[in-house]
Amino acid sequence: MLTVLLVAGGAFGATWLVTSPPEPAAARSTVQGHAAQPSAAEPDAVESAVIQPGALTGRASVIDGDTLELAGRRIRLWGVDAPESRQTCTQAGEPWRCGQQAANALDAWLGARPVACVEIDKDQDGRSVSRCTVGGEDIGRWLVINGWAIEYADYSDGRYAAAQRQAERTHAGIHNSVFTEPAQWRREQRSRSAPSPRTAPQEPPQSGCTIKGNISRKGERIYHLPGWSSYAATRIDTARGEQWFCSETEAAAAGWRAARD
Repeated sequence: MLTVLLVAGGAFGATWLVTSPPEPAAARSTVQGHAAQPSAAEPDAVESAVIQPGALTGRASVIDGDTLELAGRRIRLWGVDAPESRQTCTQAGEPWRCGQQAANALDAWLGARPVACVEIDKDQDGRSVSRCTVGGEDIGRWLVINGWAIEYADYSDGRYAAAQRQAERTHAGIHNSVFTEPAQWRREQRSRSAPSPRTAPQEPPQSGCTIKGNISRKGERIYHLPGWSSYAATRIDTARGEQWFCSETEAAAAGWRAARD
C-alpha cells in the first residue's frame, strides 16, 4: 500500500511540472524591451559607429573647427558649421577668438587617435564632405554638443538637433557668448571684401594699351595716362563709348585730348 502511494505521488508531481503554465509572453517581451531602450536621460545617446568599407582612415590634422586634413586630403565635416579661424565671439562685452578656440578644442580631443571618414558629398570648392568618427564617436556630434559648432541645418537632416538643444541648455562653448552664425559671418566678410564697381581694378583688353579714354559729364573726350593723378579714379565704360588706347597719338587721332593733371 505504501509503495502504491509513493508511485502515485511521483506521477502526480511529474504531471504538475509538465503542465505548470509558462511565463506570459507579454511579460517576457516587456522586460526584454525595457532593457534594450536607451535611458530617458540620454535622448541623443552616442551611436556605436562602425567603420564602413572604403572609409578613409588615419591620423588627422585640424585645419579649423570643421575641417580636417587626412591622408593629404582636405575634408569638410558633414552636417556641422564651426566658427571660422578669424571669427570672434563676444563674452561679457569682450571679444574672444572662438574660431581659434574651436579648432584647438577639436585638436586636443582628437589627439593622436585614428580618424575614419566616409565621404557623403563634395562642396563647391571640391573638398570632400564626410561624416567622420574617432573611437566610435561621431566627431560632428561631439563638436555640436560641446558648443564648438552648430548644426548646419540646411544639410544635416536634423541629425544633430538634439545635440544642439543640449549645448544651448548648458551654455556650452560659443553658446555662452554672443555670436554670429558662421555662414552669416562668411557672407558678411565676402560683402566687405568684394570691390565695388567703382573701386575694382580695371584691366585693359589688350596688353600695353593702358591709356584710358574717358568721356566727362559735359561730353568731353579726355584721355589719362598711367601715373597721372586722375588715372586710378577713372573708370572705363565701353557701353558709353569710352575706350582704351595704346598710344597718345592714337587717342588724339580719335578725338580725345589729354587730361589737365
